[in-house]
Amino acid sequence: VLTHALNAKSHYHFTIEEETRGQKELSE
Repeated sequence: VLTHALNAKSHYHFTIEEETRGQKELSE
């Protein structure tokens, strides 16, 4: 269960970074 929680947290963080990167590209 702990491993699953860590995986979910890592995936969420990755998604946030991808979205931020996309917004920066749109701004430019």
